[in-house]
Amino acid sequence: MCLKKNVNKIALVFMTGFIFMFLILTCEKEFIPISNQAITCLPGDTVTLSIGEVAYFQHPGAYIRFDTITEDSRCPINVYCFWPGQVTARFIIQNRAGQTEQIEISSPGSKDLQNIVAGVDLKLLQVLPYPVYPERILPEEYKVVIFLSYYDIQYVR
Repeated sequence: MCLKKNVNKIALVFMTGFIFMFLILTCEKEFIPISNQAITCLPGDTVTLSIGEVAYFQHPGAYIRFDTITEDSRCPINVYCFWPGQVTARFIIQNRAGQTEQIEISSPGSKDLQNIVAGVDLKLLQVLPYPVYPERILPEEYKVVIFLSYYDIQYVR
């Protein structure tokens, strides 16, 4: 009787471990967004995103999340500056295999080739709002306007 209880316990532990490993191995990597919360885009689309918002670029199947503004040294309205300044936005891009990569794009000044990740050519067109002296921009007020196009290395000569 005692041997039968031990065998049942061992079998229960083994089955629980097997089920746990099966679930871990069969789960896909979680993408950045919940798919129904992403804005769906096609090549040539211009999209406006707030911090934390996600665009799903159908071809090549990549998610683009506007993560944050890492720098905003643009010369505010009502101020005279020697340098126009720049603004830098950080994006997190995830391909359909679940691999993620961060990219920072500055405006003005980024080279197009620096903005190509996971088959997405990402151009930062505008960062809103534009600074006005003496007001401060809160992180949740930032929006970016981006242009998305598909980049396929096999067609580049």
